[in-house]
Amino acid sequence: MITIGYSTRKNNEKYTDYLKKTCGIKNVEVIQKVNNGEKSLSQVYNEIIDESTNDIIIFCHDDLEFDTSNWGKRIIKHFEKSDFGILGVAGTTEIPKSGMWWEDKRKMIGIVNHKHEGKKWESKYSKSWGDDISESCIVDGLFIAIDKTKIKERFDEGVEGFHFYDVYFSVKNFLGGVKIGVIFNVRLTHLSIGQTNESWEEKRQVFSTEYEDKLPLKSNINIDYNLREFKFLKKYKLKIILSASEDIENTKKSIEEIELFNLPNYDINLISNDSNYEEIRGLENKNLKVYEGSFNEQSKNLSILKWEDDFIDESYDLIFFIDKNVKLLNNIFSSICEIYHKEKNIFGCAFTTSIQGDKSIFSSKFNIVKNKNNRLNLSLDSNGSFYNVLNGYSENKTGNLSDVFATTYHNIIKNDWFDIQYDTNVSYIDFAIKCSNRKVKCFCDTNSVTTHNSFNNSESFQKDLNKLLQSISTNENSQKLIKETND
Repeated sequence: MITIGYSTRKNNEKYTDYLKKTCGIKNVEVIQKVNNGEKSLSQVYNEIIDESTNDIIIFCHDDLEFDTSNWGKRIIKHFEKSDFGILGVAGTTEIPKSGMWWEDKRKMIGIVNHKHEGKKWESKYSKSWGDDISESCIVDGLFIAIDKTKIKERFDEGVEGFHFYDVYFSVKNFLGGVKIGVIFNVRLTHLSIGQTNESWEEKRQVFSTEYEDKLPLKSNINIDYNLREFKFLKKYKLKIILSASEDIENTKKSIEEIELFNLPNYDINLISNDSNYEEIRGLENKNLKVYEGSFNEQSKNLSILKWEDDFIDESYDLIFFIDKNVKLLNNIFSSICEIYHKEKNIFGCAFTTSIQGDKSIFSSKFNIVKNKNNRLNLSLDSNGSFYNVLNGYSENKTGNLSDVFATTYHNIIKNDWFDIQYDTNVSYIDFAIKCSNRKVKCFCDTNSVTTHNSFNNSESFQKDLNKLLQSISTNENSQKLIKETND
């Protein structure tokens, strides 16, 4: 079964009984180590490993309250059904050069409650992934579960005192190929606030020097983006407007991605760029029609094609715009149709969450902020994090930096299509703001995940962004969208 071990300054039979009752396992082995500073925590935990009669061992602080009943059974199940060797309730996907693993909050994962001076609060470092395990390269020492048959390294007894024992243990095993992960279905409350001191800082400097050639460390990212299909999807007729890539093979892959979702009722308008119309005409089929584009910019092509009688009409419930070279990582059509189904009376538009090449989030939504020097800029939500996806949708009046966007025929007509002064998909953001000013809502969907292509620090993007921010700063309605910051 399992062994639970903890270090305490004085005999604490009450806490031992509490662990036995809450873990939900009969005849659980609990090893209490009374240690008033005579030994390091690394030494104590190695003694627990030696004395334990079970392969699964939990090391925990002596000031925890477990908010999940029968939590020990969940730990056993995690180890039985996975190849992870070390589990915790908080950690990170990246340890930076500094060795301060919580330095970049965007990379942190897990959820821990805290209680101090009569107040209780939740420290939510990422969304909950339910019964799944998220890979990390370290777990916080307040709660460490191991399968001792899977670890490669014991606790480093060269680490004195009560700091950095968890960092060295995690890192040594991570570098040895042991899978480390954070779990979410065991919730606990820490009755103290983690604080650093001079001893912690000294150990940080030693660690960062010792592992200088290994840092930063980055864990694998194990995210399954698949979604259940919205059960009423077949009720809705979809128009998908796709811009062709300069490379016909990439365009074929984009079409194949869409076809793999087996959408019940859809048509594709494929727009060529200024040079490849003849080449892609051969891709036409019963669901796909090719339109000649005279420009490389989608907004400019749409400004001409909108006059085509058969381009779009009000028979389509939702119209999706997908820029060239964008990959759909899951069934965005199903997810956004579900949003439309729920919010039909107030629906203006919806955006996917955009992901970068390393699977980190580029943007799930953003705010327009004004700093103390009265300069406007964008603040991207969840930028750089990995696991804050598949977390539902929310309203955001400015939309998102995404190359995939959906709206309705009615909203397109009301907004008079897209502003052709924008060469990039900043035109989508302008469209979203116009919707918000008309009192219909714009939604950002973290369940819909796509790569992004156009929102790089290119000259054309920066030029369009400056135009947009200038427009917002001089428009009385749009000025309400600006949030002030002290930065």
